[in-house]
Amino acid sequence: LKNVEEKELQMELAKQRKDFSILEDKYNRVVGPARSNFGKLVVTVRFYKEEGKILILFKDIDAENFIQVSNEEMHKKLKALSEKHKENLYVKVSILSNSNLSYNEAWKLTQEVLSKYDYYYRENNQKESK
Repeated sequence: LKNVEEKELQMELAKQRKDFSILEDKYNRVVGPARSNFGKLVVTVRFYKEEGKILILFKDIDAENFIQVSNEEMHKKLKALSEKHKENLYVKVSILSNSNLSYNEAWKLTQEVLSKYDYYYRENNQKESK
């Protein structure tokens, strides 16, 4: 009788552990860890608009100054960096208050860059597509 009770308790414990594991998985997908540049390689992209044209300033990892780049150059640089550094590339998008960009323009540019190249957004996009 004692062995039967012990087996039933072990089965119940295993079921509860499985339930907890499923709940923990769901929680982590919803909450997830915070995005942080701690321990990451940081590259900065600054967008602004002048005379109706969107311009881009780019500051590479460990660079001291921004350089002006075309949209194509920015994507080429970010793609190379993201392939080289994968989960260690933190892309900081900087939109200054005097950038002359609308909220929607700034949001679209930010989302486009982060979703393609930033470690956190790429990681989350890959999780969602599974």
